[in-house]
Amino acid sequence: LDQFLLDKRLRMINCCNELNAAYAADGYARARGVGVLVVTFTVGGLSAINAVAGARSDNLPLIVISGGPNSNDFGSERVLHHTIGIPNFNQQLECFKQVCC
Repeated sequence: LDQFLLDKRLRMINCCNELNAAYAADGYARARGVGVLVVTFTVGGLSAINAVAGARSDNLPLIVISGGPNSNDFGSERVLHHTIGIPNFNQQLECFKQVCC
């Protein structure tokens, strides 16, 4: 994210939560041709998934960039805060596969 902020051609638009941010990206895609959404791992992504699915149903180009678990957590079998309570880090990916191309 820090690298994105250094690029003066990009404009960050802040929203109060991930679902609102996803709907804002949907609206931006409608107005400008493509929208981008940046969310946190699992809790942020799962919060935004309804709006992402809506964008897909309208064939809108929407790019979702999500954080991920710390690389030290892979293979640890830890249950991380703000996940669905299982030590499987593919849970968000599996959900998004259902609503993304």
